[in-house]
Amino acid sequence: MSPAVLQLRIDNQGTKPLKWRRIKVRDDMTVTALANYLAVQFNSKTPFKLDLGDINWMSRRTLRDYRLKPSQIVIWRSSTHSVVLLGKVEAILMYHPGEVYPMCLGKGQITTYSSVLAMEKNSEFLGLNWINYVN
Repeated sequence: MSPAVLQLRIDNQGTKPLKWRRIKVRDDMTVTALANYLAVQFNSKTPFKLDLGDINWMSRRTLRDYRLKPSQIVIWRSSTHSVVLLGKVEAILMYHPGEVYPMCLGKGQITTYSSVLAMEKNSEFLGLNWINYVN
């Protein structure tokens, strides 16, 4: 089964003017890898954690495991709770071989997958070697 692509709009709550990014990610990406990608996109010095309410957050689970649907809201919080990212699933798209994911589509820098991998060198970022969690 080929992966689907999720198009997400991510808003950085509490910033004026509102900082946001529109990104496309494969649904087989782990939540840890996505959290690291968002940290790069929003220039955060602290890691993000997916806030699922009563559902246990597991770093090795993929976005597909959470069965996200269009218009569903997803929240990420920094470890210090100083930054809150509010994400909305805008669309679920077909995967196109040859396109590089994740990709940033809206407002702001375009950060490639290779620049996210460069974060691996900063071992304190998540306190683990997160290369094992990246697709």
